[in-house]
Amino acid sequence: MTTDFREMSQIVKSIFDKCNKSKFLLENYNRQDKNYDLYLLVQFALDEIDEDSKRILTQEYINKRETYWWNDYYSQSTYYSLKRKAMEQFLACLKR
Repeated sequence: MTTDFREMSQIVKSIFDKCNKSKFLLENYNRQDKNYDLYLLVQFALDEIDEDSKRILTQEYINKRETYWWNDYYSQSTYYSLKRKAMEQFLACLKR
């Protein structure tokens, strides 16, 4: 994938924002919104990617952890390399 890192990050963030809203409505109001199918697809994609990728995407976009949460797991260069890989894997799963 040739998309630059920031653009890919914005795309993934947008997907997770919609997914998180759908999850909130489902869990708190037992309502499915127009993004419910996306929510299911995201859950499937997260199950298909490797553990590091799943950890990074979950912490960044679902749990919305504090900045530099990854210091306990990775060096800065490793984190950004793994984050790029995670986003690429995730988007590839959504395309299938």
